[in-house]
Amino acid sequence: MSITPDDAQQISGLRMNGKNVKSEVYEMTWDELYVLAEETLGWLKSKTELEFCCVAKEVNFADSSTNRLKKINFTALKKYFGDTNEKISKGELVMDDVVAKRTAAAYLLYTLGSVIFPYNSGNKVNAQYLQLLRDMKCCHKYSWGTATLSFRFEQLGTASKLTSTNIGGYFTMLQDHFPELKLAKEDEKWVDTFLTSGKWIFKENKKRNKKEFLIALREKLDSLTVDDVVFQPYKKNEVVEDEDMPLGMCYKPFFLSRRLYIV
Repeated sequence: MSITPDDAQQISGLRMNGKNVKSEVYEMTWDELYVLAEETLGWLKSKTELEFCCVAKEVNFADSSTNRLKKINFTALKKYFGDTNEKISKGELVMDDVVAKRTAAAYLLYTLGSVIFPYNSGNKVNAQYLQLLRDMKCCHKYSWGTATLSFRFEQLGTASKLTSTNIGGYFTMLQDHFPELKLAKEDEKWVDTFLTSGKWIFKENKKRNKKEFLIALREKLDSLTVDDVVFQPYKKNEVVEDEDMPLGMCYKPFFLSRRLYIV
């Protein structure tokens, strides 16, 4: 059993065809990022440096080549680009075309870091993703669903390492097919005409004991049987015959190496 691109589209509503997201992002230098941040968010170099330092927690690390530091805190995005209606009503903000584009870029960057490509930290986003938001007219052309699914598998593979203590990624893709994992609670207000991404409420993601959560998740994954899997959660009241969905069953751990293999 493997989560397919069609599953990802059913769950998230994100498109599965289009431009390759990963091919559009490369490792920018510090200077390139400063220019990009000013272009998309309107931040001067000094402002971007400050935000990178806040992530690093030590100013001396700002000039490091470590990729981990090229991130932006969610709190900074909410502080400078959130509550626009309130700021406008107080006369603190004039929403012209330029400000609107920068606000939209900040919102989408926040979405990329919290929904599409959420890392295990849960409070910051990779600044490199601003490359995807440079031309707002092209954002809808990317295959976001495929990128989300790929990132989900990548994070599972990373989490399978013995030394890993955290896990990131879009967990809704697991919950629909593996409800026995109990990663979330079902929202009573959800109706089946909506995307299943809105069906689940995740309340455990902000807890600090992520190491214990990851260990428990590994144990649950390794103990799953074919009876614990919902193969077609999007078909209502239909009996799935064996010939409709051939499958191979294996009762060994899912995590065999750095890459994830689900069989």
